[in-house]
Amino acid sequence: MEPAMTLALAASFGSAERWREEFAAMGKAHDGGSGWVLLDVHRAGVFEQATAMIPGATWRDPSAVEQWASELPAGRGVVVYCVYGHEVGRSTALRLRAMGLDARYLRGGFDGWQAAGRPVEAKLPRPSR
Repeated sequence: MEPAMTLALAASFGSAERWREEFAAMGKAHDGGSGWVLLDVHRAGVFEQATAMIPGATWRDPSAVEQWASELPAGRGVVVYCVYGHEVGRSTALRLRAMGLDARYLRGGFDGWQAAGRPVEAKLPRPSR
């Protein structure tokens, strides 16, 4: 089941501009169009300590999936990422899939993304959810 859930992002994502182009092609999530929603699902304590995130991402508490899942736009896929792309990201994607959403996790997580030289941006303030 893992290959169907895992989002493998192309190694060509090198610059912030290229990432934004590719993310727009995945679904224009920045504009609220159809397509992917990108969620940072680091645990709350880890997110508090973080200084950066993937461009276009919004943080959501992975321990409260049932509280915020219904707020996700209908008909759009969801990509979640955590620190390493293992336990938290994978389990959050599984929980969202169990609720009927097209959810995937980013293999390698934020650390893998950053280690590959892909763009990051300053962390946005956490939503009050």
